[in-house]
Parts: sequence; structure tokens; C-alpha cells
Amino acid sequence: MYYISFSLQLRQQSLSCQEIQKYKLDQPKSFRYLNQSKCYELVGEAIFRVVAAILHLGNIDFAKGKEIDSSAPKDEKSKFHLKTTAELLMCDSVALEDALCKRVMVTPEEVIKRSLDPLGAAVSRDGLAKTTYSRLFDWLVDKINNSIGQDSKSKSLIGVLDIYGFESFKHNSFEQFCINFTNEKLQQHFIQHVFKMEQEEYTKEAIDWSYIEFVDNQDVLDLIEKRNMKEMPRNIGIFSTNAIKTRSAAFSSTKFS
Repeated sequence: MYYISFSLQLRQQSLSCQEIQKYKLDQPKSFRYLNQSKCYELVGEAIFRVVAAILHLGNIDFAKGKEIDSSAPKDEKSKFHLKTTAELLMCDSVALEDALCKRVMVTPEEVIKRSLDPLGAAVSRDGLAKTTYSRLFDWLVDKINNSIGQDSKSKSLIGVLDIYGFESFKHNSFEQFCINFTNEKLQQHFIQHVFKMEQEEYTKEAIDWSYIEFVDNQDVLDLIEKRNMKEMPRNIGIFSTNAIKTRSAAFSSTKFS
């Protein structure tokens, strides 16, 4: 009831004067049932700031810096997005630029800062955006779980499962390849337990049933992960081939295909 009532109050911003008069509505804080926890204040403002910061972060482009193999914001537009990102994340813009354009290596003796070229800075930018979004998402999940208040001693549980799915984009990264490989493994686990093992059990017990046809993706898994090194080079998977090729100094992602 609370959430429905509060949502109705929030809609005042888009309601017409006639509708406000019709329902005799006022500000949320004027109603006893809505003002006890001060929820009319925008508690999610920080979440919106982080999401906005990520969007601005993605618009920062880099160009060659004054030093060799260094980088800097490409133009005034990129400097604007850098400054805006820092303001939204409540950090120093100079420190943010330094973090994006340089890599820090920690050794037992000292801390070394190494400049990144424009491509390396772009990778650093994307990595920061991904990590920030991931941490925000994890924080939200923890917040929701804590709000639900699941009893650790409870024997029953109702959960939400995100079903795996294969994704294919115009440009697929190695990370996406690994994600799809995991999806294929999960699919094989499902096939193994629901179709293969179950129907084998039916056969052993002489149960009269109609055989269920299914598509077995084992060939796909063999193509990716097969490790029979004795049959090199034709019968090993993509992972093994990649591991062998990356040992060569002349190897590159373009040559792999």
C-alpha cells in the first residue's frame, strides 16, 4: 500500500490541475502514512549521479600527450565530460585524469607510474566505467536483499533466477566469447541431466515412453575446449589453439583467425 500511495504522490509532477483537485492530493510530507520515514526525499540521488557519471565517462576521448606514449583529453568537449564525471563522482578532476592516463605498478621497492597512450587510456576509461557500474549493481542487489530480510535459518526460499542466454553482437570480444562458452556449458549440464541421464534411466528400468529428441551441443564444446594435444594441430579446441599461438612474439588478435 505504501509504495502504491507514494507512487501516486510522485505522479503529481505529471498530473493535470484537474486530476490533483479530483483526488484532493497534496505533497507526500503532508500525509501521515507517507511522512514517517521521510521517504519523500530522493534517497536514490546518489545512484542517479553514478549512472550519469558513467555516461559522461564514456564520452571522454583521448589524444597523444606532450610526452612520448602519453595521452590527454582530446578536446574541450572531452575536458567537459571529464570535469562533469569528477563532479558527479565527487572526486578531483586532475586525479581522475591522472588515473585514466597513467597506470600504477606497485613493486616491493617502489610505486611506478607509467603513462598510457590514447588507446591504453581508452581501455582504462572503459574498465573504470565497467567496474563502477558493476559495484553499483552489486550494492543495489545487497541493498534489496537486506531490505527483503531473508531469515538465514529459514528452510524455504523464493529466489529470482537470471536464465542464461547466448549473445552475439556485431563485434564480439574475447570476454563475450567466454560468456557464451559458459552458457554452452550450462546448456550441456541441462541436456545431460534432463535428457541424457533421465532417458538412460528410463531405458534401464524398461519404462515405456516416447524418446525425446534434443539438440546436443557437445560438438560446440569440443570445438572450444578440446585438449587432446596428441592429435595436434587439427583436433584441439579454440582455447588450446589460442594458448599455443599467444606464446609467439608475432602473435596478434588479427592473425588468430
